[in-house]
Amino acid sequence: MGIAQFGNLLVGLTLLAVASQNAQVRWNAWLIVFCLTAIIGGALIEAAFFLALCSLSLRMIDTFALRAFVHDVFSKFGSYPMRIFGGVVEWLLTFVLPVAFVAYVPADVVLGKIVSLGH
Repeated sequence: MGIAQFGNLLVGLTLLAVASQNAQVRWNAWLIVFCLTAIIGGALIEAAFFLALCSLSLRMIDTFALRAFVHDVFSKFGSYPMRIFGGVVEWLLTFVLPVAFVAYVPADVVLGKIVSLGH
């Protein structure tokens, strides 16, 4: 883990604090534990995918393009609500490449807006 990740963590915590005040989130012990668990779970989901892709290096010559693609999907598509993609893409980003479980689903739970994962 590089020093840049600590900066990202600091920015993320600051944004969480400011956004939760503006969204008027009612924090309680359960919600704090949920957020910590969601952060750890999201990190483990991303780590698992990248570990699986890196393990392909044992069989493939170069996996850089595949790793860059997955990184872009997590980085770019994870910033948007999954509902805007709709249909097949929403399902793929929720259950095949679980980008939704890294940020979207936890944010919906914290904001009290989760309806269901399958609509």
